[in-house]
Parts: sequence; structure tokens; C-alpha cells
Amino acid sequence: LDFSHTGGHHVVVLDKSRPISEPGNVCMISIASVWEPNMAPAGCHSVHAYTMEPFEGWEELKATDKAAYEARKKEASEKLYVALERVVPDIRARVLLELIASPATHKSWLRR
Repeated sequence: LDFSHTGGHHVVVLDKSRPISEPGNVCMISIASVWEPNMAPAGCHSVHAYTMEPFEGWEELKATDKAAYEARKKEASEKLYVALERVVPDIRARVLLELIASPATHKSWLRR
């Protein structure tokens, strides 16, 4: 993909009629491999997309019902894919590796 006309950072507001503080309404997208090609295999890009999501309930669900936790992560990622499709319309067909995180994942990786 050629990002020379768009760059590697994008902010997508999914619904401009809703508050930007609404969880999931604003998605941030960073394609760092635009500037540092070694961050992805040749011919590929590394994409990090995230949105604001309340923390409540994620840790408990992760600890008590792994299947429900994974399903909730997949469901929550849908908003990110909708945002990504505004930048790369066929993104779903291009994904080679998908790592979906939650606020609980964020806490365990970053210790906060």
C-alpha cells in the first residue's frame, strides 16, 4: 500500500453527531511502518489502532470467563475495523496477524 498521500497517523470520528468523548467514537490509527519499513515484513505494514474504552468489567471477565472475554474483545474491535476501513477500505482482507487487546491487556502490558 502507498500511504504517501495520506501519511501514517489518522484520527477517525465514527459518528460526528455523537460526542467525541463517547467510548469507541474516536479511533486513533498509527501505521508506523510508513516511516520505519523495518517494523513490518517487506510488502506489509504494521498498524496500531485504538480507542477509548471504559476499564470496568474487563479484568473480572478475563479472570472468570475467557470465552466471553475473547468474544467481547472481538466485538469491541469492530469499531476499530470500521475506522480502519475509512483509511484502507479492504483492510480485513489484508490482515495477516491480528492481536486484539483490551483495557485489561493494556494494564498488564503497561502496569497501569
